[in-house]
Amino acid sequence: MPADPFVAISQFADTNGDGTGTKNAIGDFSSTQGRFYFKCAPSEIAHISRVLVSLSDSVVSDSALYGGLAALTNGVVIEVRDADDNVIYNITDVDEPVKTNGHWARYSFDTAVKVGDFPLGDDVLVVRWSFWKFMPQGITLMPGWSLNILLDDDFTGLVSHTFALQGHFSRPENKAPQS
Repeated sequence: MPADPFVAISQFADTNGDGTGTKNAIGDFSSTQGRFYFKCAPSEIAHISRVLVSLSDSVVSDSALYGGLAALTNGVVIEVRDADDNVIYNITDVDEPVKTNGHWARYSFDTAVKVGDFPLGDDVLVVRWSFWKFMPQGITLMPGWSLNILLDDDFTGLVSHTFALQGHFSRPENKAPQS
């Protein structure tokens, strides 16, 4: 039986792009852009099937706020960049970034609020943005490419703010035999 040609990806976007950096995006990025990302190694091709956004704060049920913060000024932008760090395409519309809790629902039908279900009583906004629903292989990242979440606002009032990426690698050297 041939080896599985796919290797699962389940990794938080982080400040280093390789799983070793900061994963909780709760800093002040109003003067220096926050970049949380996943970067494909030079020998790999990645297919990102979905991103799971989790935003925890004392209140997240108000669709006009971001967490319990006021609506963001610049918003959250998600894009794909090539190995030279050039923007290949935007996943969020650059003119319509995510600025409020409610804006996540513009991009992902699977958006829910979990109110007080957690130990400290914080609310959690969860978003499951399934890229494979509109692109069969998900978002394909070629060798050296990256999926980037860009933040240009102050997120210091949030309890947590993470972006979990899921999908699979397809390594050319591990391709299944053709029948």
